[in-house]
Amino acid sequence: MKFSLANFTHVAPIVFLLVVTSFDFVFARVDSHVDEEFGARVNSIDLHEQNERNLKDGVQLKMYQEGWWQGSDRNRSWCIQCKSSSCKRGNLIIRECNKNNSSQRWIRKKGLLQSSKNKSRCITSSGTSLKLKKCKGSSDQKWSGSGKKFQLKNKGKCLSQEHFPSNGETLERINCKKAEQHRTGKWLQGSFSGH
Repeated sequence: MKFSLANFTHVAPIVFLLVVTSFDFVFARVDSHVDEEFGARVNSIDLHEQNERNLKDGVQLKMYQEGWWQGSDRNRSWCIQCKSSSCKRGNLIIRECNKNNSSQRWIRKKGLLQSSKNKSRCITSSGTSLKLKKCKGSSDQKWSGSGKKFQLKNKGKCLSQEHFPSNGETLERINCKKAEQHRTGKWLQGSFSGH
């Protein structure tokens, strides 16, 4: 009996089980090849669902750890948070990520970083300082950044800080090269808790 697997090479995953009872022979083959087009569709669906959640509840923005921070390679989890509990005004700080803390949730919409807790307030640059101000869609409130890990840029500078992070420190808009030197220039979006 001849059988060709050539017709099945584009199916992912392939699970092929052939039982030939007259010879009491069992032949099994599992091929875990993943079709790229199928994978791209799945990623697109995941991204769409994440964007839908983002518009409703917001996402956390976690500083991406590259290498060692303050002499330790222990993975730390620092998220952007409003300094004031109402998220009406004031500076932005980093705190240990807590997925249940609404002061750490941000809606990324049309380039704005809008507070999920107080939707009338957006992260706004003023020189090197960052403040929560009324959302107007002006250039000092427009932030770019995409991909799995990304820089948050406004007018060519990055949302970051001057050195390795620690709890409660104020965030600033600084030179992106300096942020990269301190390994504090990239961010992840999602839902995070604890160190």
